[in-house]
Amino acid sequence: MIPDFKTYIRESFWGDVHKRSIGDEVRKEDYVPYSTLEKKDCTVDVLYKYLINNYEVLGDEQIVLNSYKYRGIVWYSVHLPITLSGEYIETEFSEGNPELIWSIFFTVPLMKYVERMETVAEIDDYSDTFARAYTKSEPLLCSEVADFIEEILTIVPDPALRKRVGKKK
Repeated sequence: MIPDFKTYIRESFWGDVHKRSIGDEVRKEDYVPYSTLEKKDCTVDVLYKYLINNYEVLGDEQIVLNSYKYRGIVWYSVHLPITLSGEYIETEFSEGNPELIWSIFFTVPLMKYVERMETVAEIDDYSDTFARAYTKSEPLLCSEVADFIEEILTIVPDPALRKRVGKKK
């Protein structure tokens, strides 16, 4: 007899995969310590793993790894909800240099918070809806992105993420 869908997903291999992909379950091989983010060769998948395993999403929006093609180059971005009111940030990596983070894009309503942040060295107005933040290093290190996230979450009034307190399996 086939159990109901919820039971099937909870008890199946796919349920296990789902729990790991949203950070509900962290296995030893999935765990990424902060020290790994300090390395210059930190890639988009390492940053993504760190974020989904270390942050709990409080609203409906999720931490998402995206890819798109622009002028013949494949770009990757990690989309991160910052406020429950819908503001977010994204990081960019190119296919040719997957370890280089070019900047941190953020929605313009976050500007009043980003301008006060110690982790930000420069802000570039990009459009009416987005701006870019740069840190002291060029290119940005994954650890600087993590520091940026940690800092902005402490100053926005309605954070959409919180540090996860979890156990490795």
